[in-house]
Amino acid sequence: MRIIGDELVSVSNDDIKDGTIIIPNNVTKIDSLCFLNNNVEYLNIPDNVIELKKEVFFNCKKLTKVKLSNNLVEIPEGCFQNCTNLKEITISDNITLIDKCAFSGCVNLVSIKFNSKLLKIEDNVFDGCINLCNINLPESINYIGELAFSNCINLENINLPISLEKIESYAFFGCKNLKKVKFNSNIKSIGTNVFGDCNDVSLYFKSSLFDYTYLSNIKKIFINNKEILLENSDFNYIQKQELVDI
Repeated sequence: MRIIGDELVSVSNDDIKDGTIIIPNNVTKIDSLCFLNNNVEYLNIPDNVIELKKEVFFNCKKLTKVKLSNNLVEIPEGCFQNCTNLKEITISDNITLIDKCAFSGCVNLVSIKFNSKLLKIEDNVFDGCINLCNINLPESINYIGELAFSNCINLENINLPISLEKIESYAFFGCKNLKKVKFNSNIKSIGTNVFGDCNDVSLYFKSSLFDYTYLSNIKKIFINNKEILLENSDFNYIQKQELVDI
């Protein structure tokens, strides 16, 4: 283990005992790639740690569980990318941002517990998390980035909270088993092909006014649980339009 000042710089496999390591109390930051390709299996990141730099646990293929510090405010870019045995994660209380590719390629991730302060999920965060079946987004979130949940092929249902304002392009692209997306929000912006390559998805809205730019593979649209009849149920392009309650 190498520490410079208050920053944990590197950890070798020789530092791992019984699958874990104790992070000293004087460490407040963990450097980029600190655990790169490491054999750590479980890790408790103590509350004295206030910052993780990008790709801290990149490619830690034996890592199954992590307890995050309660004093972190973000999960950085690529933090747990390609941690192929990570099964569950609890987003600690003060995190407001999950940055790009943070959990990309975590193919065995099945459980995410979000906190009540999370604001943004950036691009590709959960891309390729093929065993993720359900997500319960918090009522605080206002932004979902490009390809954020793409290729989550077992994701079936999503409830989008009232706080959500913007969904970027391809956010749920390739979620082939996605069946139902419930919009509990007056969303202001939705990107292109958000549900592209989704085989059989239906959208549910509470608001009768919604702007579309490009949607594909939409089976049905409901407003206040009343179906809107579409001229072509497998339409690929809808210009901006107003949906009227029926």
